[in-house]
Amino acid sequence: MMHIVDNGGAAFPFQEKLGDGTHYHSHEGMTFRQYAAVKALAGLLANPSQMTCIEEVASKRDNSVQAVAAYVAMSYADALIRTLKETE
Repeated sequence: MMHIVDNGGAAFPFQEKLGDGTHYHSHEGMTFRQYAAVKALAGLLANPSQMTCIEEVASKRDNSVQAVAAYVAMSYADALIRTLKETE
């Protein structure tokens, strides 16, 4: 069974008027999930104690620090999307 991830929709959608002035073209841009993960990753990288934990996990699992940090950031983004949907 395939797991479908809720990406939270577009983070910065916009419509652009085409040259003829009568039609619009929609741009989705990055998803809210991607945006939230980028913000979470920035916070993780800026926090030495978090990075120490990530480095320990990476060494125990024989994985790269970057891969573990990215996974943790995506997990934060997914948790944020779930919580936002639950509180709507």
